[in-house]
Amino acid sequence: MDYRTGFRLKRRLVSEINCQKGLQNVRFIPLSQVHPYIAEFHTIRVGIKPSKDWATTGVIDQYFPQDSFCVVRITDLRGEHVHVYITGKAYKQYERAIGMGSILVLKRPESLCPPDVKKNE
Repeated sequence: MDYRTGFRLKRRLVSEINCQKGLQNVRFIPLSQVHPYIAEFHTIRVGIKPSKDWATTGVIDQYFPQDSFCVVRITDLRGEHVHVYITGKAYKQYERAIGMGSILVLKRPESLCPPDVKKNE
């Protein structure tokens, strides 16, 4: 059982020890807080921006593979979801492991465009 998310993990590609080491120096952001966290990077507000050293985790519930990249939607199984574009070395290395029901950990992801966070309010 993953203590950050509560997900029950059957088969790991990365050992628990290596996962803990890899996520040691990053802030864990629950998937439900990703959109507001990313929105802080795109504000014109003066002040300290949030750290780019962050990570999140989700279960893949939609998977759209292409030749050199894929787009997945990850969810926290509580109604929140984020779309992720995977390309380059990450896609080549884990292409066969990425699929429906897989748990994906994102470490230091890059935001391509501002999310629509409560735009209508």
